[in-house]
Amino acid sequence: FPPEARVFMLTGAFPGIRNALVAKGWAENEDRVSPLWDLKYALLQRDVGEQADLQESQVTNYFARNSEVTSKVGLCNTLSNSMNLDRVNVDCFYPRCFDMNNPTQVEMFAEDFKLTTAACIVRRFVDQADAPGARERSFPREALKVALEVCRRRCLDVDATLDEATRPAMEDEEWEG
Repeated sequence: FPPEARVFMLTGAFPGIRNALVAKGWAENEDRVSPLWDLKYALLQRDVGEQADLQESQVTNYFARNSEVTSKVGLCNTLSNSMNLDRVNVDCFYPRCFDMNNPTQVEMFAEDFKLTTAACIVRRFVDQADAPGARERSFPREALKVALEVCRRRCLDVDATLDEATRPAMEDEEWEG
């Protein structure tokens, strides 16, 4: 390769990346064991080698502790932690997610499921209220009352409940009833 050439190496099938680099004037080194490259793009981290062995000018598509943003559970936990550190409302830009290996998040998932169910009951009742035969297809009156109460409690201002004991969004008796 000419000394001024920027050299890349790919391990894995990435035709889009290969075409874009070649179009920008990069040269491909197809020798997978060669240490001669500026950019190495790999499907598996083991194909990159040890980060400590890289030259300062070499760049890869991997970095230390990347699972915090490249795995579903890692991203879930990173986003959850960012909510705690900076009061970021992640739900505004990312779908709700839960780490089912974390007992606290399992509880959060169960509570979120119950709250969503209550909101759906109320929403379906409102949407079908004027439809023919709605009364026959509606939820039992007690289920609708519980769903309304759960939604009402969820909409309370934080200041109104600050001095109250923490309680689940829906009591077990309400859910089972």
